[in-house]
Amino acid sequence: MRYELRKIITAYQQINFAERRLALATVVKLHGSGYRRPGAKMLIVDNGTWFGAVSGGCLEGDVLRKARQVMQDGIPRIVVYDTMDDSQNAFGIGLGCNGIIDILIEPLVPSASSNLIEILANYVHNTETIQYATVIATQSPETMPIGKRFAVNNQLAAYFPMLPFELSTQEGLIEHRDCTLFYETIKPDIQLLVVGAGYDAVPLVNLAQQVGLTITVTDDCIAHITPKRFHEASCLVYSRRTDFVEKLPVNKYTAAVLLSHNYGYDKDALTYLIDTDVAYIGILGPKKRGQMMLDELNIQDEDVLSKIHYPVGLDIGAETPEEVALSIIAEIKAFFAKREGGKLIHRKQGIH
Repeated sequence: MRYELRKIITAYQQINFAERRLALATVVKLHGSGYRRPGAKMLIVDNGTWFGAVSGGCLEGDVLRKARQVMQDGIPRIVVYDTMDDSQNAFGIGLGCNGIIDILIEPLVPSASSNLIEILANYVHNTETIQYATVIATQSPETMPIGKRFAVNNQLAAYFPMLPFELSTQEGLIEHRDCTLFYETIKPDIQLLVVGAGYDAVPLVNLAQQVGLTITVTDDCIAHITPKRFHEASCLVYSRRTDFVEKLPVNKYTAAVLLSHNYGYDKDALTYLIDTDVAYIGILGPKKRGQMMLDELNIQDEDVLSKIHYPVGLDIGAETPEEVALSIIAEIKAFFAKREGGKLIHRKQGIH
């Protein structure tokens, strides 16, 4: 689940609903360019505070004003912002986004079955993909009102009726009978497994936490695995080489980085990881060091080789541990986003 969304859920759970009213704003449609993509969310409290964002800061003030009306009426609504014409200066500043943005603003009532935050809170630590669809335009408001939701996978079937089809892409619009639906896919967090708790693991863990990765750090030296050094990590595991299988479960959303600086320890970790569903394996050090491991383990399967990245990281000229951490996290992000990690100016398609 996205880091920003988890922060919204945490903020929501700390609200006293006897004193406060809330609304949720979601970008559901974008024509042209915009700072945030469909699916971006903003939790709004009636005292003027908010969590998350639906733009780069340009629209939030107006969304807050409209959200107060939604909280009062209790009726979801779609608000359309046209930032194509900067000369109109509709919000008092030059937006420069050059897009038309549709935002769904809906009240959040804890007991309501359509309360998306309540639903997603049950799956904040889920390891499966969640999909749902929301009505954003309708010709039958009595039976298909704005804000009505449907599950598109079995996990949410207990909450909503099922749509009569399966969705495979990340997000988009569906024209379904007499209404239009926005559907969204929420994937589990990327899990970072750091093998080796040396000095250069600390900035890697700190940066990984800032971008929303769930982090496990393991080492065969118990003195290195201390909460004081890795307070940003979700889990610290003392593990001898022979204990990897039992203590370090991984899945297709796991990125493992081997940086123990101990060749034998890294090779033993690689031996275990290549037989798992781990999606990404990064090996710190010179290219010949990684190649030596592959040769000694006789790794020739193309599917396995496609997971292994050595030397780990993007080529940004990194020298310090902090710079190396930036290089590694950037490559992991690019890998899971199915991007090459090149310059955006050279990208032929849209940025997003």
